[in-house]
Amino acid sequence: MQAFARDFGHASIADASLDGHCHGLTVLKRPDLLGNRPVAGGGLAPAAARHAHRPVLKIKLGTPDDIYDRPVTTFVAQLVGIPRINLLPAVRENGTLLVEESALRLALPAEADIPPCFLLGIRPEDVRLDAGGEQRGEIVLTEPLGVETIIHIQSGKQTVLSIVPGITGLKIGDAIAFSIVRERLHFFDLDGARL
Repeated sequence: MQAFARDFGHASIADASLDGHCHGLTVLKRPDLLGNRPVAGGGLAPAAARHAHRPVLKIKLGTPDDIYDRPVTTFVAQLVGIPRINLLPAVRENGTLLVEESALRLALPAEADIPPCFLLGIRPEDVRLDAGGEQRGEIVLTEPLGVETIIHIQSGKQTVLSIVPGITGLKIGDAIAFSIVRERLHFFDLDGARL
């Protein structure tokens, strides 16, 4: 996935691939800016066309690997990945990460220098169903997509998303055990900046 702007004559239309929720296609006719050429774009196109006379601000977010593996903010972390990253309020207590309003607990990585309260980011592929896993939860929703299934796991009041390959026989209400890949955790301050 790339974040960029497309130039259609005099108007710069932001690419709607930035927002995974832009599903529609908007066709604009802006004779004042584009003659009679229609411009097609996603859900961001109408706003972009209204502001086409303004300079385009391009922000360097990093390489695709940086954006995915080392996002600088929670906003950037949510730009890529379907389903989106799990962002959970958490606290640090005696060398343990505690996800608020849940039973999720993880040993604090030795190199982590985090404040007492923070946001914990966990990519869905790093939540792995594991009969011997240290985490427990209940399945509250499954989304079979063919090549994979998105599993919604509830622990206390928090829901964590996981991805499993193919179609699964898991059902709503099933109690499961799972693991979280500690080496791939993301830590953000309460304002959303990477720690």
